[in-house]
Amino acid sequence: MIDMKQSGKKKPGGQWSISFSPIIRYSVVFCVFVVVFILLGGAMLTVSRMKSDARASLRSGHAQISQRVTGAIDLLEALASFPDFYDPEVLPIVKVKRLDQMSPYFGYMMLCYVDEDIVVYSDGSEPASLASRDYMQKLFSTGQRQVTDSFAAGADGSTLNYTVAVPLIDPQGTITGALFCAIYFDEAVQILEESAGCLNADATLVGTKGQIMSSTAGLVYGDSVMEALRDDTLLGTTSDKLEELLLAAQPGSYWSIHEGSLCYTAYQRVDNTNWDILCTVSFGDVFSQILPSLIIVACLTALACIALLLFVRRYIAKQMEVVDMLVQSMGELEKRVYQNERPENVDFNEILRLTSNGLSDGLTGVVTRSVFLNKAEA
Repeated sequence: MIDMKQSGKKKPGGQWSISFSPIIRYSVVFCVFVVVFILLGGAMLTVSRMKSDARASLRSGHAQISQRVTGAIDLLEALASFPDFYDPEVLPIVKVKRLDQMSPYFGYMMLCYVDEDIVVYSDGSEPASLASRDYMQKLFSTGQRQVTDSFAAGADGSTLNYTVAVPLIDPQGTITGALFCAIYFDEAVQILEESAGCLNADATLVGTKGQIMSSTAGLVYGDSVMEALRDDTLLGTTSDKLEELLLAAQPGSYWSIHEGSLCYTAYQRVDNTNWDILCTVSFGDVFSQILPSLIIVACLTALACIALLLFVRRYIAKQMEVVDMLVQSMGELEKRVYQNERPENVDFNEILRLTSNGLSDGLTGVVTRSVFLNKAEA
């Protein structure tokens, strides 16, 4: 039985009540623990989503850029197999006009013909030498196709583009010239923005020498990506080891802390190039996406706790009514039995009524289990 002197206090009307404040305190502590666990679960979910979002962004950006470069190579190699282009007897102007007709349909900045003297021809302009271009020197010396990093070209000398070039080789194996096309620089930027933006990631395209060519993270064009990473705290690796893995064209990933935020980066070599693409996802960006859901769950938990508190309080209040009836009945019994000067005149039927009040069901009149057992024992 509850010790009323320790667990409750007596109201002015003679009724007993139980303090509800300990239950409220325990419920508040429970709610706090639940919210903490919800946040920890959200953090674990965020870490998992960081990996999946970075890899999904990498797959999308890598696939689109690789497809664009590979498509350019396939087109140029297909054209290079026709005698109309590798035959030096065909006039350069004829080749140029045919290429100019194709260029708009394939979405290239230009499709150009270069003769065996590394002179490029274009319709309506004077021929110009490309002998100073490193990629052209490599192409004519090795006979291998070339995919350049972004560089300034065009009439104004400031238009950035990527160039894909393939050699023209006759049946005797002699290099008779080359075909090349220029891919718009903005096209690569758009691919990175579309692949990374929808997943709240940042994508960076790195060139052959480790320089930044395109980036949605605000990195400066032309700067070394390794220098940018040295400002971050790499977890489980170093910038030198990471540079070795990039040079070895090995795909991978790493964790880092950038400006106080945990980041996950996945990287991979672009097909048919010496470029690398890096996709980074920040903890804060992903956590802010799932935070509204966590807040809803926390609010629902708090509402459930409040509803449970109200239910418990109502239940205890009903039980206390029974306790009050028992206390009052026992008090009256004590007065009649111990304070009556003439015990022989006690109305025992009334005593039985007082002792049974609160110990039997008000509707059916059936006594409680404890009363039944006591009477059975007697």
